[in-house]
Amino acid sequence: MEDGSMPVKLREANIRMSVQIYLALGWNTAEQHAERVDLAMEAVAQIGALLLSVGTTLEVTFALGSSLETKRATNEVELVGALMALSETTPSGQLMPVLPAYNLLILGPDQVTGLETSGTPRPTLVVSDESNIPALPYGASAFTGQEDLSALSMRVLNQ
Repeated sequence: MEDGSMPVKLREANIRMSVQIYLALGWNTAEQHAERVDLAMEAVAQIGALLLSVGTTLEVTFALGSSLETKRATNEVELVGALMALSETTPSGQLMPVLPAYNLLILGPDQVTGLETSGTPRPTLVVSDESNIPALPYGASAFTGQEDLSALSMRVLNQ
């Protein structure tokens, strides 16, 4: 063009509008509870911040007593509220048979046994300290608090 500018064609990105994360943790001791909930909250914060930055709504479902609770976040303030609610999660072993639809499953190391390994695996994140990471099924990742979850977040968006 005469003014030196270059015409650019813009198109809307094909980005998932909503991502469902299902948190299914279990623990045997108060120490395991604190560790796993803390790691799960850190993982959801890291993934949630990235998803929100691209305009995706985040829905986090977790056990609360004998039922499931879902918290929705469309901005950082709501994400903080969802993270605070996650701190109240209860063991979800009895709720595993009723898995809701999800785009990302976050488990403790005890919940990996019996996890579906056939077909196209959905993204799964196992939160655990470094000394307690089980053999992971295909498509699952471990999170000890030191990993960057950007690649997993992109996988969730593009599935």
